[in-house]
Amino acid sequence: MAMLLVLLTMIWTMPALAWNEPTGFQDFPWGTSERTVKSRVEMIYCLEDPTANRGYRTCKGPFNFGSVRTEAYFKFRRGGLVTVDLRFDENDFEVIKSMLLDQYGGASLEQPASLYWKGRITSIILARGKNRQQTAMAAFTEAKEEEAILEPSR
Repeated sequence: MAMLLVLLTMIWTMPALAWNEPTGFQDFPWGTSERTVKSRVEMIYCLEDPTANRGYRTCKGPFNFGSVRTEAYFKFRRGGLVTVDLRFDENDFEVIKSMLLDQYGGASLEQPASLYWKGRITSIILARGKNRQQTAMAAFTEAKEEEAILEPSR
């Protein structure tokens, strides 16, 4: 998580390149209620997130992202969807990368182990696990939520 915050901080002031910026995650616009998401996505559990003092409620469930089976963590704050974290097998990293590049266009920042798209509405991070046994991840976050994470005094 610390590496993720460093990456976000490094490129915080980067201008957004032209990309097909989404207004949410898949068919869920940012702010969609937990009830609506749960009516369309199977959830294993939902709970108040004890690790974050920002008032998150997290729901976890299996989710097919294209052809890749992922473990999805839908995060809600103030009753609305603000972040979706997908965890998946490291061996599927290139498949997810290709899907994201096809769907959204070139990343704002590309490094060997990660890609980052920054927009006015949505930010997306794709990151490899540290080794082949670890899980890779893709995080879709409402841009104003990302700002709140980076500026904790809010």
